[in-house]
Amino acid sequence: MLVGNVVVGAAVVVGTAVVVGAADVVGSAVEVVAAEVVAVAVAGVASGTSAGELSMLAATVAAGVLAGGDDSSVCWSGADEHAHRRTAKATTVDLCRLLFIPRDCRTSTARQLIRVLRMTVDDPIGQQHEELVERPDVGRIFETRRRVRLGDCSPGGRMRLDACARFLQDIANDDSRDAGSPNPTAWVARRTVIRVERFPAYLDKVRLATWCSGIGPRWAERRYEVIVEPDDGGGSQTAGRIEASTLWVHVDMATMKPIPVPEGFAEQFAAAARGRVVKARLHLPQRPSREDVERVRWPLRFVDFDVLGHVNNSVYWAMVEEQLAARRELRAPLTITLEHHAGIDPGDEVTLTTATNDRGFDLWVAADDGRVAAVVSATG
Repeated sequence: MLVGNVVVGAAVVVGTAVVVGAADVVGSAVEVVAAEVVAVAVAGVASGTSAGELSMLAATVAAGVLAGGDDSSVCWSGADEHAHRRTAKATTVDLCRLLFIPRDCRTSTARQLIRVLRMTVDDPIGQQHEELVERPDVGRIFETRRRVRLGDCSPGGRMRLDACARFLQDIANDDSRDAGSPNPTAWVARRTVIRVERFPAYLDKVRLATWCSGIGPRWAERRYEVIVEPDDGGGSQTAGRIEASTLWVHVDMATMKPIPVPEGFAEQFAAAARGRVVKARLHLPQRPSREDVERVRWPLRFVDFDVLGHVNNSVYWAMVEEQLAARRELRAPLTITLEHHAGIDPGDEVTLTTATNDRGFDLWVAADDGRVAAVVSATG
C-alpha cells in the first residue's frame, strides 16, 4: 500500500481479521504488546515525506487497531507547523503523541492503540541521522596538525578508521583542555558519524579541526574535519578528506550517569553551535530484522581498554575495519554511523553480527548476556 511517499508495510491483525494488507516491510517490526494485536509492522519512511502523509500512515494503523472494538473511536489532529524541520521518525513520534481518545471511548482497545503508536518506529538503518553541519564563521574552532604514521595505516597504505577515531577523540580532549574545561575526560561517545570523501594515506600531513556543532542539556555534538595538506614530508599528496561528528555525553565519573554540561560550557562553545540544539536519542535498531546474518567472535585484549575501564571507542572502528577488509568493493566515498549503547567490560565475551545489503553492511556488537554495545551502519 502506498500513501504519498510512505510505503505502508503494516499488517495489523485483530483477532483473526486482517485489517490492513501486508506489504514489503522495509523497517523494523513493532513488538507484540497484547493478544488482540497479534502483530504490527510499520515500514520505513522515505525522506521528504510530508507530515500529512505521516498522519495518513498513523491513522491507517489506528483504524486497524480500533476495528477490534465497536465502541472505540479516534480523533487525529495534524502535525504542528514545525514538523517539516524534523526527521521522519521524530515527526512520526510527535504525531503519535497528538492522538486523542475521547474519555467515554477509552476501552482496552483504545488504550492498546496508544501503547502501539507511542512505540518507537525505526527508520531504515543508516538513513536520516547523518547530518554534518557546515563549518561556522563564528565561535571557537580548535585546530592542530598530525602526520599519518605506520601504525595508522592499512597494508594498502590508507589511513584506517580506528586511527581516525583516535585522532578525533584526541583533538576533542585537546580542545577541552585548551579551553580550560573541567575534567575533559568526563565525556563518553554516544554516536559518531564518519564520512570519508577520500582516505588520507601513509605519511600524509593532515589538518584536524573541531568545533561545537550543537548542545543539549547533558550532551554536546562536535564536528571534525580531517584534511590532507600538501607538504614535502613524503606523503602521498592526495586530496584526502574526512568529515565527522560525535555526540558526547557529559557523565559523572563516579557513577557514569549523565549530568548537566559543565558550568561555563555555553560561554566557551555555544557561539560555534549557532543555537543548534541536539538530542541524544539513538536511531539504529538494536537487533537485525532478518535471518541471513553472519556471526563471529571478537576476542578482547588488555590493550583494548582505556582509563574509563571500558573498551575504547577506536576499538569499535577496528571491528568496522575487519568488515571493510572482507568487502573490497566498499571504499570511499562512504559514510559510517556508529551508535554506542552499553559498555564492554573486562571478561565479556563479544559477538559481531553482520548483515550485508546492497548499500554496504550493518553490524551489531553484543556481549553474551544480551547487552548491545554498539550498532553500525556502513554505506558506500
